[in-house]
Amino acid sequence: MSKFTNTFSVRNWLAVLLVMPVIALASTSNPIEDKTLTQKQWEKKVLEEAAKQWPNLSGKNLRNHVAVLFNTPLYDNPKVAEYVQQVGEKVLEQTPHAGQDYRFLVLDDPTPNAFTMQQPYIYVNRGLITLYQNEAQLAGVLAHEIGHNIDKGVSKRRRKSIFDSIFAISMSILAGSSGVGNAISTQQQINQAKYSRERELEADRLGALYLHGAGYDTEGLVEGLGSLFDYTKASLSKSTVPYRTLQTHPRNDKRLLAVLRGVGNLPPGEEYQGRTAYRDMLDGVVFGNNLRPTAPAGWVRYNNETLGITFLHPASWDRKIKGSKIVVQNSEKTLQFKVEIEKTGAKTNTSVEAIKAKYSAGLESVVKIHPQEQKDLGAMGVNNSQRVALARVARNTFHFTGITRDSNLTAERDKQFVSMIRSFRRMHPNDKNITELKKIYFEQLEPGQTFGSIAKDKTDENVATEAQLRALNGYFPRGEAEPGTWIKKIRVEKVDQNDHNAKASKS
Repeated sequence: MSKFTNTFSVRNWLAVLLVMPVIALASTSNPIEDKTLTQKQWEKKVLEEAAKQWPNLSGKNLRNHVAVLFNTPLYDNPKVAEYVQQVGEKVLEQTPHAGQDYRFLVLDDPTPNAFTMQQPYIYVNRGLITLYQNEAQLAGVLAHEIGHNIDKGVSKRRRKSIFDSIFAISMSILAGSSGVGNAISTQQQINQAKYSRERELEADRLGALYLHGAGYDTEGLVEGLGSLFDYTKASLSKSTVPYRTLQTHPRNDKRLLAVLRGVGNLPPGEEYQGRTAYRDMLDGVVFGNNLRPTAPAGWVRYNNETLGITFLHPASWDRKIKGSKIVVQNSEKTLQFKVEIEKTGAKTNTSVEAIKAKYSAGLESVVKIHPQEQKDLGAMGVNNSQRVALARVARNTFHFTGITRDSNLTAERDKQFVSMIRSFRRMHPNDKNITELKKIYFEQLEPGQTFGSIAKDKTDENVATEAQLRALNGYFPRGEAEPGTWIKKIRVEKVDQNDHNAKASKS
């Protein structure tokens, strides 16, 4: 399963800039303040900050890790993170790498996958965790990935070139470069980077040995593959990851079964599956797409879906809509940031020319909003102790004014205004306010209940289809659980977006 299959979409590039502080790879300052940094300066800054958080990584391993988290942040659930780390360490103790500083990390990705990059970091997607039934299955996939690290049968050169490309693209994005189109060809390389069946089989063999040594039921390896097949058939996701994964992990592969027989089984009653512990860990885990804050700590994102625009402002500032104006001000009412909207006339001039025409007198320090960007995304300057700017989006022109009550535009005050201006952009689908989340929970099956009858009960306490319920509980495509059996269900929980943003701003 050791393939990097997380999708990097060119359409996401604007959002990436603001996701970075959420995954704690950027400095404590707001990243939009440093939009003028070059790509190399960004790279140096990012790696310096990443090295503080991940001190056991350096060089290409650190770059690879940064590349992974640029695509998919870690799942923010300490209970799940601790559980997966403990299971991984338990298996690790049975391997030649025992004692090494391994990290078993959960990525906030709903697709079922796991991978490693031949370094002491192993990544498991949240989607794989929600799919499994017990701890032995999770231990099986972690043992398999450790087996890849020990086997070292994959071309390091090929993998290195792929992740070097991803990292270079990430840095290009942060630097404001327009050359992110290379992401398409890089993603194609990622999709083509497949392990051979021989290497997978060797990782299975080693994984089975480690699984057996740790006291787990070695059938967890096969059961995990079965869950992937069921996931695919039940169409829980539009992702093709399971198909690509299963090309090198065929179900009921005779050679794989021979590997397991060669390892041997523990005496009946001694093999550990860990259903109860796994159920306790999985309860409340998000199923499907998750709500991720796209604002740095201390900031809140304002979205206007009608206009299709978004910008950031300090979390402590109040925001009001006054007609066609958006007004944000600090609690002391000494600073005010105002956004006014008007229809854009004929674009016969640049944004720099347009702002000079609007403020014909007293305008100073005129620059592009994003100096490193080749596209004309707006201009700003200082006019009579006020920070002013304009930007054009679709048919509208947005005018920004940063005002101080005492007309004293200090460097610190101006820094906040500039940050808000530079955060202004078109809305991305990831920015939209999410009002509900799907989460896993467990209930004991009552007499007479079936997966079909549960699926017909369409309430907030069950939004899963029969096929989903069967696949999630290991009963696909047929069969019924006995009364009293704990089964996975999916409920909908309402989300208070304002409360979520407030919590995110304090994180």
